[in-house]
Formats: sequence, C-alpha cells, structure tokens
Amino acid sequence: MTQASKSNKVVVETIEVPAERKHFKNLMLANPNYFGTFPDFSGKVIKAFSGNTTYEQLACLGLNPGGHIGVKVDAFQSTVR
Repeated sequence: MTQASKSNKVVVETIEVPAERKHFKNLMLANPNYFGTFPDFSGKVIKAFSGNTTYEQLACLGLNPGGHIGVKVDAFQSTVR
C-alpha cells in the first residue's frame, strides 16, 4: 500500500435537520397555518416562518402558452428521510 492510498480518508459531514423540516408534511396536514403562511386562515400560527432559503428557493416561475407553468427551484441542501 502506498503512502498516498493510506492517507485517503472519507469525511462525512452530518447536518442536524430541524424538527420542522423533518415533519413538515405532518405539521402542514394537521394545521395548514402552522408557519403563518396563510394569514386569512383560521388556524393558529405555531412558528412564524418565512423566507428561509437554507434548503431551497424558488428561482423562476413562468406561464407558458397553453397554460403550462414552468418552475425552477434551486436546492442548497437535501433532507434525508
């Protein structure tokens, strides 16, 4: 074994995923206004949250002829299920 192959190590970075991100679907199904994104909705706001682009952001939205919607989302981090 050469010196170069001995020093090759794989570094795995672990990211702590917030509970709101892990359980997003269940939280939204239980209360669509959980994050306060629907001000006219009667559901209680649990955690006001808007504009966080840690994981993704909408980069472009367009309406094509024929009524088709085109969307571009930039992903910055993934969430492991």
